[in-house]
Amino acid sequence: MNIAEGKQLIVTGAASFTNGTGGKIVTAGNGYLSETGGTFTEGAGTTSGTKPVFVDDVTLAYTGSGASLIALRCAALRCAARARSAAIWRRARCSRSRARAVSTRP
Repeated sequence: MNIAEGKQLIVTGAASFTNGTGGKIVTAGNGYLSETGGTFTEGAGTTSGTKPVFVDDVTLAYTGSGASLIALRCAALRCAARARSAAIWRRARCSRSRARAVSTRP
C-alpha cells in the first residue's frame, strides 16, 4: 500500500488492520496510516517512511518478524511480542495526560 504526500488512510470504529506476509505500508513525506481503537497487527509485512503508522487506543499485535515503525499517540497501548526490527515511537505532545507502551519479547 502506498500513501502519497499529504494523504492519510484512517482506520476507525474498532476495525482491525493487518500488515501481513508480503504487506508493505510505504508513505511519502507526511503521508500516514492512522488507526484509532481496534487491533493493528504487524505481521511479516514492513513499513517505510518518516512516520508511516500512528495508533491510538489500540491493541498492537506483533505476530511476525516484519521491520516496522509505529507511532503511539496519547493512549494506552496493549502490545504483544514485538519483533527486534520493530520500533515504537511515542509522540511528545499529548492532549491527554497519559501515554505508555508495554511490550514483551519472545
